[in-house]
Amino acid sequence: MKKRSLFFGGLLLLTMTFGTTSCTIGGDDKKDEIVVNPLDKTQYYIVGTVSDANGGLDGVEVSVGNDNKTTTKDGGQYSLTVTSSSAQDVSFSKEGMISYTAKAQFASDNNHSQAVLNVTLAKSPDLSKGEEVTATAEGATIEAPHQEDESADPAVIEIPAGGVDEGTKVTAVAYETPVDVNAEAAAFSNIYVETDPADAKAATEYQITVTNPGSDEEYFDESSMEMIKEDAPATKAAGAEVEFDQNGNSYLITMKAGTRLAGSYFLNLKFDKSVSNKTGDYNPVIYNGKTYNSTVQIENAEYSAMQNVKLTVQAKYGWEYTIEPKTALATAGATGLLAETIKEHINKIEGKQTYTRNEEYTASVSGHKVLYFSSRQNVTEKTYTFKVKIGRISKSVVVKLNCYNGHTVNHEEKDLSDHSGGTTGVQS
Repeated sequence: MKKRSLFFGGLLLLTMTFGTTSCTIGGDDKKDEIVVNPLDKTQYYIVGTVSDANGGLDGVEVSVGNDNKTTTKDGGQYSLTVTSSSAQDVSFSKEGMISYTAKAQFASDNNHSQAVLNVTLAKSPDLSKGEEVTATAEGATIEAPHQEDESADPAVIEIPAGGVDEGTKVTAVAYETPVDVNAEAAAFSNIYVETDPADAKAATEYQITVTNPGSDEEYFDESSMEMIKEDAPATKAAGAEVEFDQNGNSYLITMKAGTRLAGSYFLNLKFDKSVSNKTGDYNPVIYNGKTYNSTVQIENAEYSAMQNVKLTVQAKYGWEYTIEPKTALATAGATGLLAETIKEHINKIEGKQTYTRNEEYTASVSGHKVLYFSSRQNVTEKTYTFKVKIGRISKSVVVKLNCYNGHTVNHEEKDLSDHSGGTTGVQS
């Protein structure tokens, strides 16, 4: 019995030894699957919203160069992908609207960063909204009604006797124009004029009157007003003297003799503008049905890579006041009558106020790796300073806003063993 037990014990030991040796010889040849992360591809994005006087505008062609184009939809939204973070010229066009080109500036060189360009387009001048006037020996008085806002006071062009040939036909209309987001002036009043004959010139000085939206004791300093005349083809003739008429509560612009009557007249309101960068908050990120408000960690404890990982950034765009025009005017001692005009000017320049849109990203996580992903807002503070006369004394009116100029995406992949604690899955 003892010999038999010894025999079976030796056989069992041999079997165990063979089994162990077999595992060692065969080895565990599994390796972590290493894949290229789509987030490593160099891409930058130009995004924004195109609006007109009535809100978001669909069907606008947006282009960078000749081949990179898209069309606005979903309330005027658009997105273009480019391969460089250098400034880009972006063109906007739609039938019946004034075409416009603006420069998109990236706030960061980080891969997947964005440049936000929200623009406001305007309709081309429509002379059917104006009234044709035929000059007599006494001259001509031409009203230029606003083609969009019928309740607005018309601008008035006064041509004195002998100022233009009798029988000359003159038609005028007031209209809006797009404004460059980097501009330090915005149109206070735009007037488009056509004449028959087309080359009619003024033999004498003539005057344009534009109504002040405030009172005769509260108005934009006339030194901040600038009149520019643009003929067709586009050649600019420099300005004219701008005065404030206390009795008429209006701006009085005197145009020089010899000026071609037809063309566009731009009465611009100038202002000072400064820009400073601020630290932005994290944008929320959605992964696997859950929302995370800081850095998302995606852990892969398997040998196989995780492919087509979908991440959605809830990005904040646009702008919001930190000091509103009415508050700024009150601080300067004004009643606030000019608040709406200031708001209109800022709206033209900055485009749509704050809004959120979802930006989709696709990632991969190699075997036994952890991916760290986050999105942080790029924020600038803009300060607009307008010169206003209150009781004929010039005062500075300071308006401030935060502008959300896209976001910076940060991602980094590390060995899972480097991750300090936690469980497989996502954390924030």
